[in-house]
Amino acid sequence: FSCAVTAASSTLGPIIPPSMPLVVYGTISGTSIGALFVAGVVPGIIMGVVMMALVFVYAIIKKYPKDRLYTKRQLLHACKQGFLPCMTPVIILLGIYTGIFTPTESAAIVVIYAAILGIFVYREINFREFVEVLKETVADAIGICILISAATLFGNVLVKAMIPQTVMEFIVNSISNKYVFLLILNLALLLVGMFMETVSAITILTPIILPVAVAFGINPIHLGIIMVLNLMIGVLSPPFGVVLFAINKVGEISFGRLVKALIPWFIVLLAALFIVTMVPWTCTWLPSTMGLGGL
Repeated sequence: FSCAVTAASSTLGPIIPPSMPLVVYGTISGTSIGALFVAGVVPGIIMGVVMMALVFVYAIIKKYPKDRLYTKRQLLHACKQGFLPCMTPVIILLGIYTGIFTPTESAAIVVIYAAILGIFVYREINFREFVEVLKETVADAIGICILISAATLFGNVLVKAMIPQTVMEFIVNSISNKYVFLLILNLALLLVGMFMETVSAITILTPIILPVAVAFGINPIHLGIIMVLNLMIGVLSPPFGVVLFAINKVGEISFGRLVKALIPWFIVLLAALFIVTMVPWTCTWLPSTMGLGGL
């Protein structure tokens, strides 16, 4: 159960800001990254609620023991300990909304903020460990930048070859209903997510899917959330889901048992995906309210 919870909850990370997949999608599609970050809040809440509901039902059915009630002093201490880390998304949203810094700059601000907390406030890492983390981050960032550059070149080739236009014409002529298109898109992205890394899939597929989606009147912000959510569920799916192999190794649980334990989580995550896909305002309302576009 704990392995399934850990695996399923990993889908929340790229939906709740800050999110690297959303940054990559925004860069390639030309969509406001700030709007994408804000758009992920409501879908993230929906996913959190359905997963908490499943945990609650599980606890009742399996008759898991109840945890002891915390005293007011313990709750106050926990709130004090968690206050500064919880300010991270607040800093991002307030900074972007007030115009103090851009969405891209917000990532650097948050990194500095997290480094200060980790080194000087909580003292969870020392300077040597911080340098090692920095090296790993730089290596990852270089790889992503190379990938984005290649994807941009790939997108230009597609445009010159008229491939997006050809695909768009074929789908528009074959499918006249927007919701049928969304259903097919979800199935295709779930399948892609089983075999491809999320950022790679976004960089390759966005130039192809975006023109078609826009032709059906789908907001690019809405499309970005749909793509990321689908691909994150895909990495949980057998036979080649990356997260499955990671949890299988760390949790020392057989692959078959892990997949079986994840079945209820697939159901609730697909329910959340259905809501987000078919109700566009779950992604567009908050950005529109904050003046970042969306409707």
